[in-house]
Amino acid sequence: MKSILLLLGMSLLATTSVAAQQSTKNPHGPLTQPCATCHAPEGWLPVRISTAFDHGKTGFALTGSHARATCRSCHASLDFKGTATTCSSCHSDVHRGELGADCSRCHTTRSFLDRSQQVRAHQETRFPLTGSHVAVDCESCHTPTPQGQMAFVNRATDCVGASRPTASNATARPRGHGRGSTMPPRGSR
Repeated sequence: MKSILLLLGMSLLATTSVAAQQSTKNPHGPLTQPCATCHAPEGWLPVRISTAFDHGKTGFALTGSHARATCRSCHASLDFKGTATTCSSCHSDVHRGELGADCSRCHTTRSFLDRSQQVRAHQETRFPLTGSHVAVDCESCHTPTPQGQMAFVNRATDCVGASRPTASNATARPRGHGRGSTMPPRGSR
């Protein structure tokens, strides 16, 4: 009889424990990860993310600078499903919408100022960079506004408009150089 009562008491306790766990609302919303992925048995804090956790499976891989960001810098709320994933949700648009919403055309998560990525993106504009233009400082053509941001829309694409002070020097052949030149180099007379 004692064993039946003991067995009945244990099953009632187990049922109550399971029901209590199932009725606990997850503060992170509909998260399918086990608590141990981020929390230790000793307590909720400090958070320790397991190396087995793959953020990429959430639809937003942490690459470049995003991998070094703290969780709280993106997840202001405990409900992770509500976290926005657009660049402009965390970063201000210094281009003021001039270049559209696809930041990855010119920028990478490695660096906002990834020069090689920006040169590749420039090749798809109405002024592909060729010759000496590849080495020119961006600010030379995209002159900063008084607020400090570079201008990208309505920029000149002709030599006279873009390089007026040096246009004649850039296109003229130095005196006395080149095939068939009849002009002696300066100072040789």
